[in-house]
This record gives sequence, C-alpha cells and structure tokens, in this order.
Amino acid sequence: MKNLFLILVSVLICGVAAAQQNGSNDEAQPLVVVKDAEGKTYKVDDMKSIDNNAIESVTVIKNETARAEFAQYGDTSEGVVYIKLKAQPLVVVKDAEGKTYKVDDMKSIDNNAIEAVTVIKNETARAEFAQYGDTSGGVIYIKLK
Repeated sequence: MKNLFLILVSVLICGVAAAQQNGSNDEAQPLVVVKDAEGKTYKVDDMKSIDNNAIESVTVIKNETARAEFAQYGDTSEGVVYIKLKAQPLVVVKDAEGKTYKVDDMKSIDNNAIEAVTVIKNETARAEFAQYGDTSGGVIYIKLK
C-alpha cells in the first residue's frame, strides 16, 4: 500500500511539472503590445511571432500611470511588455527607363537585372527619397540595368 501511495504521488508531481512546462497553467500573463516600424501599435498574443532581429527595444511597465496608456489593448493588471520594432530600410528602385519607385519585397527583383546597390543612411541623402516612404531605417537604392 505504501508503494502504491508513493507511485501515485510521483505521477501527480510529474503531471503538475509537465503541465507547468507546457504552459498549461492558469497564471495571468502580462499584456504584450508592439509598436511596429510604421508607428502602428497593436496587441500580440504570442511573442514567438515576433522576429528577434526586428526588435529595437523592450520595456516592462508595471505602474498604473504607464499601464493606463495601454488599457485599450487589454488587461494590464499583470503589467505590460512594450516592444518597439526597428524601422526597416526603404527599398527604392530606378529601372532601365529611369522610373524610380518603392519596392515592398526585394525578392521580387531579378538579381541579374541589378546594376548597382547603394545603402544610404545619412539624413541629407535620405531626404531625397522621403517621397517614397519612411526613411528612418535608411534607404536601399537599387539601380537596374
């Protein structure tokens, strides 16, 4: 009987440990709010969906004054994890006909058609491309053949 009791206690302890490891406990979690490169702020349910390389800063906010700012996104009683994402570079292409335009996906550009690529990070040069979008993350200027 004593052995049966020890086995049952061991199984119970292993079950609780496994439930905690799998995240199936009912503990409250902090609210996770992201501000993306375009300035849009939104709630995130799964932090694993955020690319670590895209994070500029992470701030944990636990006081009532700061949390009041994020109440519109959900329950702030356990605090707020505020994640600010880095600005992504603006990709601008000048094609063979001399037309200049913004490209959202660099993968859409045929590598064989590229004549030159210039990375522009200073404010004076970026001002030239502001009409195409946010230049705070720099500009990748691609000239096609």
